[in-house]
Amino acid sequence: GAGLLLRSFVRLTSVPPGFAPGGVLTFRLSVPSASYPTTVAGRRFVAAVLDRMRGVPGVAAAGATSDLPLSDAPGDWGFLIEGRPLPVGHEPVPTADWMVATPGYAEAMGLRLAAGRWFDAGDAQGAPGVVVINQATSDKYWHGANPIGARFRLGGMADSLPRTVIGVVADVHQNSLDAEPRPQMYLPHAQFPATVPDSVDGAIRSMTVTLRSVRRPADLIGEVRQAVHELDPNMPLAQVRTLDDVVRASTATSRFALAMVGAFALLALAIAGVGVYGVIAYVVALRTREIGVRVALGAQRRDVLRLVVSQGMAPAAAGIILGLATAFAARGLVGTLLYQVPPTDGPAFLGAAALLASVGLLACYLPARRAARVNPLVALRSE
Repeated sequence: GAGLLLRSFVRLTSVPPGFAPGGVLTFRLSVPSASYPTTVAGRRFVAAVLDRMRGVPGVAAAGATSDLPLSDAPGDWGFLIEGRPLPVGHEPVPTADWMVATPGYAEAMGLRLAAGRWFDAGDAQGAPGVVVINQATSDKYWHGANPIGARFRLGGMADSLPRTVIGVVADVHQNSLDAEPRPQMYLPHAQFPATVPDSVDGAIRSMTVTLRSVRRPADLIGEVRQAVHELDPNMPLAQVRTLDDVVRASTATSRFALAMVGAFALLALAIAGVGVYGVIAYVVALRTREIGVRVALGAQRRDVLRLVVSQGMAPAAAGIILGLATAFAARGLVGTLLYQVPPTDGPAFLGAAALLASVGLLACYLPARRAARVNPLVALRSE
């Protein structure tokens, strides 16, 4: 079980998240409606904060999003692509997980553009509507065709403006590293409609700021707090952490399971090793006279080693075979915790067997070596 979890954890932590977490500081900014009663006022405050952040020494890029990868789970939104017939009957409407983002967010997160461009200052309120989609959205709804320049409208909003696809970014693992990326669309923060449902308004008021820094991210915290409080002394900063911490937190369940099972596995291995050593040492002590007779009659040291090790490893090998059979029968107990590793993974089973065999061999060899050094005269005198 520990071997399976270890291989699964290695696979999980080697998954590219779709962004570059190193050197990024994040914090949550919740813009209260009491101080900023309109959506436009809230957007302006977020823009002012980002302008201040870009002036902090060491900050190379600053942006914000409504849903930070591996931390927030966005909702999906239906849309209608221009030039295509409307869905009829039970035909599904195209949908994608949506999130709001600002200029600079792609640079701060290290998102990779597959085509087109990211938002810039020109994508402001009153300008033509734009949207950036991910590769999964392009593959699912454009089927390999170039989506740049395509237009669609969001469903369920009376004031939804036509949005032109201006960019395609590589897929990001939004919900978890072990889940396949879903279709996603990024909407520019400055262009989000002023009249929106309450649930959407709340989402764009709670933004996560991301700062890519050439300095150690933790060293920015004091200056970042001061810059925000200069704009609004009552504005708290929540969930201040590095993006590396966010990624580590997303694998906490797998890490905890590995630590717990691994600790019990090491304890069991230590008990097994000490037990085998104790039994073999006791048997060797009981057979000291017999070993002395064998040596006196011409047995070589290697013969004594082979005798003791083979007799000790026989029950150890039987135990390993029984353990493999039991582990195979109980493989379903850890199946739900594994990522891209089958519960019958050969390297994990063979590795565990080899490790146990090595420990057993060492536990047999130490008393066997002592037995091979028995002085036959001393052994023959002892009873």
